[in-house]
Amino acid sequence: DTLAVDSATTFDGDVTFNGNVDATNGLEVSGTLTVDTLAVDSAATLGGDLDMNGNDIVDGSDGDVTILDTLVVTGNVNPSADSAHSLGTDSLRWIELFVTGGSVHIGDANGVGTDEMVLGYNGTTTGTIGVNGTTSMNITTTDVTFTGGVRHSTTTQSANYSITNSDHIIFVQTSTSGGAITLTLPAPAAGMEFIIIDQEGNAGTNNVTITGGTANIDGAVNLVFNTNYFKTIIWSDGADWYAK
Repeated sequence: DTLAVDSATTFDGDVTFNGNVDATNGLEVSGTLTVDTLAVDSAATLGGDLDMNGNDIVDGSDGDVTILDTLVVTGNVNPSADSAHSLGTDSLRWIELFVTGGSVHIGDANGVGTDEMVLGYNGTTTGTIGVNGTTSMNITTTDVTFTGGVRHSTTTQSANYSITNSDHIIFVQTSTSGGAITLTLPAPAAGMEFIIIDQEGNAGTNNVTITGGTANIDGAVNLVFNTNYFKTIIWSDGADWYAK
């Protein structure tokens, strides 16, 4: 009725247990172990494969543990150390991630809402991005709302300059000994926008010419500004440029 093993014991044939098996000091199986119900209360080491109902569910042949079927977890899955392990790699990525709203926390482990960014969804219509406990952006299918200001990239130029796609606000220093200044726009792209400002208020003397490069501006090749402290916004429809 009871088998007590106090030291290493080898069974050469099959062993069938009809009741419970209490492996308090560990159980090592080098062959096949058939179990109706397996409950593991502490750490378990798997050196080979694990089959269930005749099907492979874990492949341990290469030293890694590979789950061959769906893994259902009723508790939490935690790494063994903070900021030490990855979920996937650059070349082995998960195809989709399904989580509830407001539960993607990116940052250090300094407490929820502290030194972190949170990606969320209100469950109906609005996605959110929060930083350090404050929602900074609300996103719907029709608009984006910022709870704070918007900062754009700026560049300051005092000589001829070819505007790049990463520019947004261009301050032109017109009080320069170099004389007139020419700004060349990049190839047009739909929705692209630039703001150009005479920073020093001397465009009346040192005119600023904006050229469309491969496209026109308001139907012309060049647009010349000769008014001190001028400001203009230039947009593209993908084919040409338009100024205000």
